[in-house]
Amino acid sequence: EKIRIEVTTNEGATLTTTLFHYCTNHIATLKASVSAINTTMTFGTSRTYAFTIKNIGKGETGKITINPPAWMGLYTPREMPSLVSGDTATIILKLQPTEDMQLNNPVCGTLGINCENGKGLALRYVVEPVSTTTGVLIVDVCDENTYYTAEAPHLQGAKVVISHPTRGNTIAEGVTDANGLFTVELPEGYYSIYVTAEKHESYRNNLL
Repeated sequence: EKIRIEVTTNEGATLTTTLFHYCTNHIATLKASVSAINTTMTFGTSRTYAFTIKNIGKGETGKITINPPAWMGLYTPREMPSLVSGDTATIILKLQPTEDMQLNNPVCGTLGINCENGKGLALRYVVEPVSTTTGVLIVDVCDENTYYTAEAPHLQGAKVVISHPTRGNTIAEGVTDANGLFTVELPEGYYSIYVTAEKHESYRNNLL
């Protein structure tokens, strides 16, 4: 509100000024029990992921709506009832990888949680599809210096490092045996491979 004020003295002097009065309604503010969703989901099956939201604002939230991506289901309703100040509610997600997702390559995005009266949430998620199926990876290292000779011996003592394709952490490492082979059992999925040996060219690639 804009209020006009005029002060007049008995001596005839006057002063005119304006007073501004502001007010606002109490609004809600949603806060999640997790700062981000960072987890895994197993290919070929579904899993649940639960967390809570709390209204830390002064006002009531009004209707709460949750907007997950197409592959992320909900065991709780997409529209949840209003929360008064201090109240909490549980959200249960259904995580299920699709056929077009790549194993060991995280799916990233933002889960929107909105409310009618106040500040909603944009909760970041990093969900990695993984597999429980294992396989044996055999790395056969050839010697480029003798590759075209009749004997063509493979390279012993080459260092092999298998790492996560996005995080870069080492999953397995070792050196090739007398036959130039390095063997390791790994869960199904994508990996990065790096092979080095003194006085030889290095090799780097991503593989499934």
